[in-house]
Amino acid sequence: MAAPHSEYGGSKAHRWVNCPGSVALCRGLDSSGGEAAREGRLAHALAEHCLVEGVDALEALPFTFDVSDPGEQPDVREADEDMARNVQPYLDICRTVDADERFIEVTLPFDPWVPGEYGTLDHAAIEDGVAYIDDLKFGRGVLVAAAGNEHLLLMA
Repeated sequence: MAAPHSEYGGSKAHRWVNCPGSVALCRGLDSSGGEAAREGRLAHALAEHCLVEGVDALEALPFTFDVSDPGEQPDVREADEDMARNVQPYLDICRTVDADERFIEVTLPFDPWVPGEYGTLDHAAIEDGVAYIDDLKFGRGVLVAAAGNEHLLLMA
């Protein structure tokens, strides 16, 4: 999970698909995302742990994870019950498919669409040749629609 950030990351797809020039304009700006990004990293790490270990989020507590960006001083945080309760619906959705194959927090190259760039697939389940793509959204107060979502389409 601690890969350097891609300029064309999946979560940024809505911006760069609609305005390719925004990549160059944003180059050099602080893209760490601050406290919200750190909280999201912790939530993703908790979700990954739960899916890999086959446990529910509250069962995984206490859970700690280093939310720092590569090259930063370590910043170990502990998930709380509120986070666990908010991650659990995502886990429940991921587990609805009786998968032949399952992929959790996998780095996907965007070649040949965007050479040298990549994104992270949060979860995919393959059943009878059909891929079910799940993406954990942990932002509070920001609605992200699934229909027509560039990030999900890119991951698919």
